[in-house]
Order: sequence, then C-alpha cells, then structure tokens
Amino acid sequence: MSDAEDKKVTGSEDKKVTGSDGEKKDVTDQLAQERNAKPGPGARASTAAQVDSPASDTTPRPQTASPRPQPEAAGKAVKEAKAAAARAGAARAAKAEETPPEPSPKQPWLDELVKTIRQRLGEGVVEEAVINRLSEDRPTLTVNRERWLELARFLKEEPKLAFVYLSDIVGVDYGTYFEVVYHLVSIAHREHLTVKVRTDREQATVPSVVSVWPGANWPEREAYDLLGIRFEGHPDLRRIMLPENWVGHPLRKDYEQYDEII
Repeated sequence: MSDAEDKKVTGSEDKKVTGSDGEKKDVTDQLAQERNAKPGPGARASTAAQVDSPASDTTPRPQTASPRPQPEAAGKAVKEAKAAAARAGAARAAKAEETPPEPSPKQPWLDELVKTIRQRLGEGVVEEAVINRLSEDRPTLTVNRERWLELARFLKEEPKLAFVYLSDIVGVDYGTYFEVVYHLVSIAHREHLTVKVRTDREQATVPSVVSVWPGANWPEREAYDLLGIRFEGHPDLRRIMLPENWVGHPLRKDYEQYDEII
C-alpha cells in the first residue's frame, strides 16, 4: 500500500491523525485513555446527586437543657391554682344555697308517722322529725326520754308500723349530753327508722327496751360499760367487756387513762 493510501486509512480510523507509525500509536493511546476517562450516564447522575445533596453535618452540637421554672413563678402558679379552686368552691356553695334541695321521697311517710304517733300518744312524744340525708334518706325521730318505752311498744305492736326488729343501739357522747340511737326495721313494710333519746350527762339514764326487743340486752350493757349510761329496768345491767372493778367508762370524752393519772 502506498503512503497516501496508508494516511487515508489511518485518518478515517483515528480522526485523521497524521505522522509516523510511532506518533500514530501515541495519539491512538491518548484517545483511548480519554474515552475511558469520560464518565458515562450513570456516573454523571451519581455525581449530580452528590452535588445536589449536602453532606451530613457531623459537627457535635451542644445540648441545651429545658429551662427550669423559677421558684417565684412556680409559687405564683400554685397560688393562682388555689385561688381558682377557692372561687369555684364558693360558686358551687352559693349555687347550692340558692337551689333548695328536692324533697325526700321518704318525707310523706315520715309526716304520716308523726301524725299517727301524735294522734295515738299525744303531742309530747316526738320532739323532732327529720330526714337524714347522709344516711340514705333515713327517717329520724328525736323523742322524749320519759315517753320512750311507751313509744317503743307502739312502734312494734302497731300493725301499720310493725318495727319488730331492733338492729343496733349506739351511745354517743356530745360533751354536754348523751344520746342513745336505736335503729329499727319493719320487715313487713320494708321501712327503716332511727330513734334518738337524749339524756343528761350527770344523771345519764334511759328506759330499757329489753322488754320490747330482747335483742337490746347486750347493746344496752355495752353502752353502760363504755359510756356509763344506765338503762332503767334492764334485767342484768353489768359490764360486758371490762371487769367490774374497772374505773370509769373509756368512751366518755372526760375519761382519764391510767397512764395519764400517773
């Protein structure tokens, strides 16, 4: 092949590179290196992504603690909360005073009971008649101590009442007087009744109702043992828990314990 033909072929394959064979080889190698070094589409995309997304910041930053409430601010908040609660309580109390309570469903029954007692036994028996709202609307009578035994028989024997069951007797020391509380149940009529009998503190005596409700025997002895209330007509009035030589009655408000005396 002539030199002219050789140059023509080399120029078409190596972009018209001219020169000797050594020079042609050098130029061809350089072009191959440039083609290999030129990034493809995937490489260009990866490079662009690296440029667009900022590098993660690994620089340590100081941690800032949440601000603590100052003592003055905390105290002020507590005072404001207490004041708000007090205002709300006062508002509820004022509303309760303005709104009268609804009548108890037991009030008609109590009114009829008092009417019946006064018709049968007179006006001087019942001293007070109320509904105890704190005890499931329990009808409650405060009666004359001297007429209590008579009323007890009537409450049990009257068929319309029939309070045949005495569930409990409780003695209470109010400081200036004693009160004996009787809890009665009418099984036939499904009614409950509380009867209170007051007595003087210095001469604490109440008629015994053991003859009406035999179950009153031990509760009356207990009230005598712990409070010193004497039940007139009791068949066996003596201490039931403490020894007979015990000094005083432990549930009285003026009771002095032995170690306090020493």
